[in-house]
Amino acid sequence: MIDSGRLTRQIHEIKAYKLNLIERAGLPLSGLAIEDGAVTYKGLPIFQVSGREQIEISCAICLASIPESVL
Repeated sequence: MIDSGRLTRQIHEIKAYKLNLIERAGLPLSGLAIEDGAVTYKGLPIFQVSGREQIEISCAICLASIPESVL
């Protein structure tokens, strides 16, 4: 017999664990997030934000990943 309550708790624990990892990762830009497996910026899917914002996000990610290469 399947214990749906136990499986539901496991799903919630996994989601909480993933959110914790994302928060600890320290995303390089305020408003940048991962929601339901997709990258969002200020609540919008990344492909729906303006071109300027996409460039800003890309630059922030690059700077955070290898800042010494910019200098």
